[in-house]
Amino acid sequence: MTHTTHTTNATHTTHTVHRLADVRAALADPALVPDGPAPTENGPRGASVAWLRATVARFSSGEPHRRRRALVEGELARLAPDRLRRCAAAGAEGETRVRVVRALAEAWGMPSPEAVARDVPHVAAAYFGGTDDLADADAAVTRLVAR
Repeated sequence: MTHTTHTTNATHTTHTVHRLADVRAALADPALVPDGPAPTENGPRGASVAWLRATVARFSSGEPHRRRRALVEGELARLAPDRLRRCAAAGAEGETRVRVVRALAEAWGMPSPEAVARDVPHVAAAYFGGTDDLADADAAVTRLVAR
């Protein structure tokens, strides 16, 4: 069963669909395109969650979305899923999501995979606007972009 819930910001309406055909129809419906992120402040590139939201495929459409998505797909294509799965399973004890992030950071050759695994949850907590305290998340974005 496929399940997705989408809240349209403009109407504050939640749409819940269960069938794959309905999910595809919802994704293709221009009326269900989420509102874009708030404009970024005048801070430096990579210094905030607002900057991140304004530059990712998820919150864009048209040509910017296609270009950004192609970049992400290219990075994902470099990964060997079986090796990544083994690496995450063999990692140090801890929360599964942290082990997965650490395994991804290692697979992409990022410096300090442990630090990446500590920073990503701070960013994830703020990514969809789930917190008013952005200081930790903004600092984590800055550190992640610097890597």
